[in-house]
Amino acid sequence: MTCSEYILSKLSKKEGITLDKIIENNEKVAHDKVQNGLYVFTQDFHIGFIDVNKESLSGKTDECTENRGIFSRNLSIADESLLLRMKCEGR
Repeated sequence: MTCSEYILSKLSKKEGITLDKIIENNEKVAHDKVQNGLYVFTQDFHIGFIDVNKESLSGKTDECTENRGIFSRNLSIADESLLLRMKCEGR
């Protein structure tokens, strides 16, 4: 399963359409607007979920690649290559 297939399998159809528009328009969540909670992130050509802890400027991911399968890691949200694209409401 690719990372985009994994993300879309976990989002509603409406959320998937919204995410597609956000990425198409290269929109991102401003760092001063970030709150604790689950977001969709992109990093280079990869996409995943990240559960953000704003106080520590980090988050635990939920990701998938064809090579590794489903995995998790801790990432810094201060990393300029990591773009928070959309907050996942109610999750």
